[in-house]
Amino acid sequence: MARQLLAAKELDDMTECSICTEVFTDPRGLPCYHTFCLKCLLNYGEDKQPGDSMACQMCRKMFTIPSGGLSGLQKNFCMEKLLRVRKLSAEEEARHIPSEGQLNQHFSVFTYGMNTRLLIKISAQLVYVPAYLGVLHLKQEIRYV
Repeated sequence: MARQLLAAKELDDMTECSICTEVFTDPRGLPCYHTFCLKCLLNYGEDKQPGDSMACQMCRKMFTIPSGGLSGLQKNFCMEKLLRVRKLSAEEEARHIPSEGQLNQHFSVFTYGMNTRLLIKISAQLVYVPAYLGVLHLKQEIRYV
């Protein structure tokens, strides 16, 4: 279970844009191999034109904006695959949501990361629950781990 939790955390970190701190939307790669959302790059370089130089937000390495503008930057297809893995992982976790009867048993809720997942202990069994499913409306003890 601990390895799965660490792997999920790593996948979350890898698939989040460091500019907006959200899950990537239309990930674009820079020549330095850092990736950002196209929308974030467009906002960051709003006053830049094709042929202008711009610094990477992470490493500050300069790159030249392609002739198609920032929209002409290469899509990061590897990141798009990781985003699909993240979505499939969340769907798989959703299948393991405890029933109402199980939730009435003794349990503790542990928040994970930035509330992306919850680890619920029902009796002796640990169950992962995506936070967006609204389990937190129940009154329970919440501890950060």
